[in-house]
Amino acid sequence: MLDDFEKWLDQFKVDPANRKVPLVLYRKGGDPLDWALPGGNVYVPVSTIIQVGSVEWSGAASTSGAVSQALQGKYANNPLVWVQVRATSPSAFLMTRVTSAGDSIDISWKSDVAITLARFVYIVFGGPLGPG
Repeated sequence: MLDDFEKWLDQFKVDPANRKVPLVLYRKGGDPLDWALPGGNVYVPVSTIIQVGSVEWSGAASTSGAVSQALQGKYANNPLVWVQVRATSPSAFLMTRVTSAGDSIDISWKSDVAITLARFVYIVFGGPLGPG
């Protein structure tokens, strides 16, 4: 009897594998696994990884640079990535370029003003890498 109760409790564990309902209900694109491919198909993802975080670059005064951030969850293909510049020192406008290999994000930046610090926040959406 206790084993049945423990199995019932397992559904409430905070674990992506136990999620019963996907967080993203519909997604439009060209491929069910590559979330960055444009297209007109509508998909209902059965599993979704959403990761949020921040990363900082600092160093000698520069007008360009790059920073990488490893992702905890691994994505099947190209996830969707949004990056926002949160702060720079001194204050400056940055142009950013973001790439992802599915297990990390790379943020490259350029500025008209030499800076010594840049803070970025990111959010990453995508389908998880399957087993095996």
